[in-house]
Amino acid sequence: MAQVNYNEPAPSGGGGDGHGGIYAILIIIVILILAAVLYFGGVFGGVDQGTDLEADIDINQPADVIEVPDVNIDAPDIQLPDTVTIQ
Repeated sequence: MAQVNYNEPAPSGGGGDGHGGIYAILIIIVILILAAVLYFGGVFGGVDQGTDLEADIDINQPADVIEVPDVNIDAPDIQLPDTVTIQ
């Protein structure tokens, strides 16, 4: 008569380690990150190197010039000792 050991898990079919779905998601995320880097890096037909980029920036000077007054603060002269003795 055959005995069944209920204290051991059933033998596996020898497929994998059971993490196929996680690996598939990680591979998709890596492919998306790589595609984003290549797209924003200009690999997929970015700006031609022969064209010059020109920008006309016109910044107007303010009409009024603000004069800032000199500030003199009369602070008392504090005498600090050269050494401190801790007792």
